[in-house]
Amino acid sequence: EFFYPQGMACTPEGEIVVADHGNDRVQVISQHGDFIASIGGKGLRVFSHPGDVAVGFDGQVFVADTGNKRVQVFDREEGLVLTIGDASEESSSRAPSESVVSAT
Repeated sequence: EFFYPQGMACTPEGEIVVADHGNDRVQVISQHGDFIASIGGKGLRVFSHPGDVAVGFDGQVFVADTGNKRVQVFDREEGLVLTIGDASEESSSRAPSESVVSAT
């Protein structure tokens, strides 16, 4: 069940990836609406109000982790592969609200 879903993208396989903002998670569902997987969730401290997702040509999922002022990149086999940004108090970075992946 979603609580304030914000952004979504499709994987090369046709799966739908949704930034479930209110549940602090990203959900993956089939093109028929069946649950496949989720990343994060309330109390797990992986995300804080994810605002958007994008999927690379290789299937990596980019998450605009708005509340933590960072972008996180996930791979299906390896899990978290990259974090860009910093949620510390000293950080002057602004919260990302959108994810975009370009082939260039």
